[in-house]
Amino acid sequence: TYMFSGREKDSTYAMFTCGAKSAAHKHPDENHFVIYKGGFLAMDSGTRSASGWKDWLDDMWHDNNYYAASIAHNVVTIRMEGETFPGWPDCKYAVANHGGMYKTTGGVVQAYETNDIFTYIAGNSTACYRPEKCRKMIRQFVFVLPDYFVVCDTVESVRDDQAKTWLLHSQNEPVENG
Repeated sequence: TYMFSGREKDSTYAMFTCGAKSAAHKHPDENHFVIYKGGFLAMDSGTRSASGWKDWLDDMWHDNNYYAASIAHNVVTIRMEGETFPGWPDCKYAVANHGGMYKTTGGVVQAYETNDIFTYIAGNSTACYRPEKCRKMIRQFVFVLPDYFVVCDTVESVRDDQAKTWLLHSQNEPVENG
């Protein structure tokens, strides 16, 4: 879902990812969001460093353990000891246990409303996590025009000792202001 407050230079833009139907070129990032206003306030922090075929082959460790993993996105991770993740083109390249999603599809938009005041989306990404660690992961995302956002997550892990981390990647270090 793409949202914006206008088409002027100082407008606010946002994107919310949920409900992918195809796994082709898709990262495990259901319920991820990006916010832009004069710079990225919330962004997808993963980037490929490869500049050619040989570099790309040498860089599969980075691609599998950060760039194309949940950890590079604004999502919630749930750490489960001993969890492994699918790697591409081979599982041997995915060695980091970052606590993210193990599936790239399966998120469901459960509610959506938009009008002249706000856009509201409720995304359920529970099915993207392993059932051994996630009972529920629902994100409610509200864009109140022109410049305000509310993010509310309902997260239930299977066990209390499975640490949950709320990720927010920004272009600059966030500063509390009011």
